[in-house]
Amino acid sequence: MFSIKVLAIFLCISTQSLADLSNPVLLNYTSPSVLKVSNKYYMVTNDVSGHNKIPIYSSTDLQSWKFENFVFDSENFPTWAATPDENIWTPEMHYIQGSYNLYFTTNSKESGVSAVGVAKGASPLGPFEDLGHPLFEDVAGMGVLYPNVAHDGKYVFTFNLTYIMY
Repeated sequence: MFSIKVLAIFLCISTQSLADLSNPVLLNYTSPSVLKVSNKYYMVTNDVSGHNKIPIYSSTDLQSWKFENFVFDSENFPTWAATPDENIWTPEMHYIQGSYNLYFTTNSKESGVSAVGVAKGASPLGPFEDLGHPLFEDVAGMGVLYPNVAHDGKYVFTFNLTYIMY
């Protein structure tokens, strides 16, 4: 009987607090990634403007987002990437060993296949500097997307292979 009362109280509290929330995701942006640093959240997302700069937003409450900066501009766009007109997809930001690492997917200028790159910065707002070459390229012809880093005593890098038929 005690557990049922506790569950009922929990459900009432949870439902009430959820009613006060609005959708924290910005409209017209895809594949957001959020990193908490101290009491602030930083979000990177696909750039829907078509300029492939990867916008950075900040928030203290996950509800109101303020545009802060772009990861890339014409001065620091990855030289190994196909062109600034090519898509940059699925950015992920992680703090690893004293650096803010931003992982992303784009097409390689040399091979034309999808590749994962990383740009590093001393702050979640940048400035970011690309590594100068892809971390790896798609050798299976499947398409690499959604790079991510997990940490559980050691770092594990993961990504999706996506087979796309034309």
